Amino acid sequence: MAGAADLDGHPRTKDGSVDIGAYQYQAKAVNGSLTFSGSSGAIPYAVAFSASASSDLGAITAYVWDFGDGSAPVTTTVPETTHTYTAIGTYSPALSVIIGGTSYPIESVATIETGPDFIYVVNAVNNPGAAYPYRTWETATTNLATAISAAVDGTVITLSRGVHTNHFTATVDKGITIRSETGNPADTTVLRIWTKDTCRTFDVNHADAIVRDITISGGRIDANSSTYGAGLIIRGYGGTVTNCVFTGNRITGVGQNASAGAAAALLGGLVTHCVMTNNSAKLASNDNGSGGAILRVFASARAAFCLIANNRVDDSALGSNYDDNFSCAVRLSEGTVESCTIASNDVSRGWALATTNKDKGVIRNCLVAGNRSSSATALDRVFQGNVYGHLDHCCGDVAYAGANEAKWRSGESLVRDIDAGDFRPVLRAGNPAIGNALVTDALRSARDLFGQPMVGPNGKADIGAFRHRGDPVTLILVQ
Repeated sequence: MAGAADLDGHPRTKDGSVDIGAYQYQAKAVNGSLTFSGSSGAIPYAVAFSASASSDLGAITAYVWDFGDGSAPVTTTVPETTHTYTAIGTYSPALSVIIGGTSYPIESVATIETGPDFIYVVNAVNNPGAAYPYRTWETATTNLATAISAAVDGTVITLSRGVHTNHFTATVDKGITIRSETGNPADTTVLRIWTKDTCRTFDVNHADAIVRDITISGGRIDANSSTYGAGLIIRGYGGTVTNCVFTGNRITGVGQNASAGAAAALLGGLVTHCVMTNNSAKLASNDNGSGGAILRVFASARAAFCLIANNRVDDSALGSNYDDNFSCAVRLSEGTVESCTIASNDVSRGWALATTNKDKGVIRNCLVAGNRSSSATALDRVFQGNVYGHLDHCCGDVAYAGANEAKWRSGESLVRDIDAGDFRPVLRAGNPAIGNALVTDALRSARDLFGQPMVGPNGKADIGAFRHRGDPVTLILVQ
């Protein structure tokens, strides 16, 4: 057989032996893959690497990792390691395995992208020193859209004091944080400039996205059907908005089944410790509405520890099309609204709070007081259709006999001074808002809108977004 070849052209004799059949066995090259825990993140970005490799050439005795960033390769005897990238860039990591003293590469085409840990945005028409990656105030961008585009998961975008005007919707579909310079929403505003139809201020759709410590304003929707969230929409992938003020957002319905959520619409995620004030919705004559003119909550979304006050819903154009299910300030389809104070809203002929989809959502520990309605049956009330399975430890200043220990008080104010913007429960005998909240695990660690612990030394908590103790408050609050 010396000099003979098999059907693939390989020598028939190897190591002095010949295989049976038309083919001589050939040792296979190394097969394997390189995987890592993430492909994009802010510096310093720690990545866990792992390898899966096999070969007929022999046992793998070592793994050699080249992280692609100029650092020295690392050799391990186990198929895993970690590495932290400290510079911004795009990297192509590589892996080789050692078998019998010979190095064999493992093919990998994936890359790792790192971005800035911090990006700064200044309130200015122009910043001559602006330069990527915008990591200092001196090199800051003047455009929030530019900042979001440059960000990666883990980036924190900080906005300077003042009003940041935008002709676009700030779309947040990355795991980033957008915050104000001072932590006080009164100091920093993101103002959406209306052009036509749907002009949202924020559109959030990432579980790890956070918007905090800013005023959200100028969102406007003029739409024919089912367009939700003028100031904010959180979509199904979620996100968190906290310590923000929603003001000056509006919806104008121009057709049947028109929009909802002038301040916010939540299809997922969480809005917590926020103030919604001076937002407005005007329903058109042929609009039977979708309800929740100021706040609309769907699916698994949650609104908690929020003050919803001094907003206006105008349904005067509806005429005979009026439906008190839809003409309301807050509407819950599913999800949860808890520990919120809904007060001093002008709801035209409608309700302060309405629900549908019986047993699919929860209204818990909410205080409804001082709202204005031309309908005597709707004043400060929750829409009765399908509502009884929802109410849980709620109270209001109009008598109501609800289920799940909902407590409603007739004829007496429940809060200290609505006209002065003091929405804390008034301390007096018989006030059902004081000490009657359902104390959940979440409530035990929570603080109210003025920073007071929700649960007092006696283990009890008040209904609504405020404890009855603490300093006087205004509508602009800092968590």
